[in-house]
Amino acid sequence: MDDIQQIERDKQKLEANDELIHQLTDKVTALRMDRIVPKPMLQAKNVIAAVATAQHDLEGCFDEWAERPLDSKDVGRPNALIHTNDSDVLVALRVGPDGVALQLTDIHGDPLTELVNGIAMPVQALAKGPDTDRSSSLKFCVEHALSGVVYPKGPEIVDLEVSVTWAAPNIINTSARVTGHREPTPTP
Repeated sequence: MDDIQQIERDKQKLEANDELIHQLTDKVTALRMDRIVPKPMLQAKNVIAAVATAQHDLEGCFDEWAERPLDSKDVGRPNALIHTNDSDVLVALRVGPDGVALQLTDIHGDPLTELVNGIAMPVQALAKGPDTDRSSSLKFCVEHALSGVVYPKGPEIVDLEVSVTWAAPNIINTSARVTGHREPTPTP
């Protein structure tokens, strides 16, 4: 009888040790993954993935823009020039460690601003393309759709470039890539 009880106790200890081995193996694997895939790489990957959350807003930007005449002077004219059936826009933005779009700077490090109703406003995203050059409303809408995304938090500042392609009537394709990343400057 004592032998059977001892076997049962040994079996329970063996099961507990097996569970401990599995837990330790999982911890070692997680630690190795942290070394292999550094946190900034994970942050960059997650920031790129977050761009997709702007899809609906971007569709709205282009749908509204496509309904307008090509030139504001043609509003109300029956034979006004209409937009092409596609558009390509390249948007640059910078995401802070808190997941919020930061004010962009020029090559000298000076903050970019643009005048809106006579007030200098910080530029958090910069859209470039033939259609955004012609339409300030499309430019404004696309920039704000992407700068308004709640990006994941992380240890670094991430520079992002997003290519937005629109094809009528309702196809939006976004392709994002990280163009730079760096540690934030320490605050005093």
